[in-house]
This record gives sequence, structure tokens and C-alpha cells, in this order.
Amino acid sequence: MACTMCHGPNLKGTGNIPSIAGRSPSQMARQIIDFQNGSRNGSMAPMMKGVVSKLTIADIVAITGYLASSEP
Repeated sequence: MACTMCHGPNLKGTGNIPSIAGRSPSQMARQIIDFQNGSRNGSMAPMMKGVVSKLTIADIVAITGYLASSEP
């Protein structure tokens, strides 16, 4: 639910928010981890950091697997 609020109902992006559907799991995992540890610090970073801050590695694997299987 949190992802669809910004990335759109099909996770294909909205406005300047990128699509995350069909992306590489390793790429998405790296992005999530970078938001968690503060390596990503653009204008949307504070919002993303709040969403991903408590995700475990198991959560990240499950989420990125789902994203990779979604229709781009």
C-alpha cells in the first residue's frame, strides 16, 4: 500500500516518481538499502526513508521479488 501511494496503483510511476514494476531485484534492494542507510538523500529521500526504515533483509527480498515479477 505504501508503495502505490507514490509509485501509482500499478507501480509504473506517476509524474516524477519512477516506475518500480519489473525492475531488477538486486537494483531495487540496493535502492532500498541506500535509503535506509542515508546514501540516497535526494528530495524524496525523507519520505522513502520512513517507509523502508524498519524493513528486514527478508522483507526486502520479498518486496523486490514481487516488484520483479510485476508487469513493467
